[in-house]
Amino acid sequence: MKKRWLISMIATAVAGYIQAGIILNFTANGTDAGPTAQGWTASGTTLRYYTNETFGSVSYNAWVFQSVAGDTGDYFLNPGIANTNAMRTDGWTVTYVSRTALAPSQGYHRLRLRDGSGYFDLHFVAGSTSSIANGLYLANAGTGYQLIQSLDLSGGYNTIQLTYEPLIAGSLNDNDVIKIWINGGEALSTTRAACNLGATGIIRAEFADAATGGAGLFAVNQFTLETGINVIPEPSTLGLFSISVLTILGIRLRLKNVMK
Repeated sequence: MKKRWLISMIATAVAGYIQAGIILNFTANGTDAGPTAQGWTASGTTLRYYTNETFGSVSYNAWVFQSVAGDTGDYFLNPGIANTNAMRTDGWTVTYVSRTALAPSQGYHRLRLRDGSGYFDLHFVAGSTSSIANGLYLANAGTGYQLIQSLDLSGGYNTIQLTYEPLIAGSLNDNDVIKIWINGGEALSTTRAACNLGATGIIRAEFADAATGGAGLFAVNQFTLETGINVIPEPSTLGLFSISVLTILGIRLRLKNVMK
C-alpha cells in the first residue's frame, strides 16, 4: 500500500511535464545526419555541424549553425501539420533547448512559430554591440520587439518553453493564453491576438540564423512541439518536491512505529 501511495504521488507531481503527444521533434543525438535526416528542410548558406559541449557537469549534443554577415540564413521547416484538433482541444507546448554564442540584433538566432499567415518569433540576442540588450525577445509584425528577459545566452544551454492554453476546448480565441517559460520559470503571459497568430492552429516551426546584418553562431540540442501543457519545472522545484516526498514518507513511518 505504501509503495502504491508513493508512486501515485510522484505520478501526480510529474504529470504536468510528461510529453503527451509529440507532433514535431528534432533531437541532436549524434547518430544521424542532423535535422534534414529527421524530416526537416534546410535552406541558405549557413555552415552546420555536430558538436558535444559540457557546461558544469552536464553534457549536451547539439547541431551548430554558424554564419557570417550577408549569409542568406538557414531555416528548418516541418512540412506542415495536417490535423491540429488535439492542439485546439488540449493546447500545446514547445520546448527548445539551445545556446546562443553570437547573435547581434541584426544577426539574430530566431525561433518562429507560423500559423497560416500569422506568426510570432522568439529572438535570441547575444554578443550584441548595439544598444539592444542581450536576452530573449518576442517579435512579430504587429508589436515589434518586446524584451522578455535579459540574460546571458552564451554561457550555457537554456530551456525555453511556450505553452498555448485554449479558453474553450476545441476552438480558437483571441484571448487564448500564451506563456513563455525560461528554464522552468514563467517569464511572460500574453494572448494569441497579441502574438499575431492566425486561425488554424500551429502548422509550422522554423529555427534560423538570419544573419543579413551580422555574424551568428548558435547550437540546438532539442526542439519539440507536443499537445498538452507540459512545463518542465525548475531544478529547485524538483528538489523541493523530493524533500517533501521524503519528509512525508518519514512522517508516515514514524506514525506507523508509534501505533505499533
